[in-house]
Amino acid sequence: GDSVVLLGVAPDDGGDDRLGLAGSSHQQLHLGRLAGRPPRVDLLLEQRVQQLLRRAIAAGVLASAHDSSDGGLVVALAESSIASGVGVDLALDPGSTSLQRCLFAEGGARVVVSVKADQQDHWQRLVSETDVPHTVLGTVVDTARFVLRCGAAGSIDLPVADLQRVHTDAIPRRMA
Repeated sequence: GDSVVLLGVAPDDGGDDRLGLAGSSHQQLHLGRLAGRPPRVDLLLEQRVQQLLRRAIAAGVLASAHDSSDGGLVVALAESSIASGVGVDLALDPGSTSLQRCLFAEGGARVVVSVKADQQDHWQRLVSETDVPHTVLGTVVDTARFVLRCGAAGSIDLPVADLQRVHTDAIPRRMA
């Protein structure tokens, strides 16, 4: 199937200052306020990620692209499945990074893309010509399930339909 790839700062970032929970949706939800120093913006990395994206889109190698600015990596991955209705089988290795940071940190010029299965060679050529960090997270699958394994921390395995329902119901719930 198509591969799911993270462009930008890797999940096991090891404390990279271009990524963080300060000023994030996760912090707002848990603390009820925003505090601390937000992630450093790396304009050069942002530019390189956008250039690679434009070239990949123009070449027709991508099936989808979703930025990970609001809510972090796990939210971007879930939103991609919600929007497309397709399932994914993903694995995240937090390394020495906390699971919370790995899943919910914002920043890092991050974009989640799915690369068409028959365009992998073309994609590898494009990536090798740029200086963009990229991490293969898994594949798009035929079953409509959102599966995310996080090593020793356990896993998420949910029907995409459940994610879609929660997402659809969230706005009316907030308005009520």
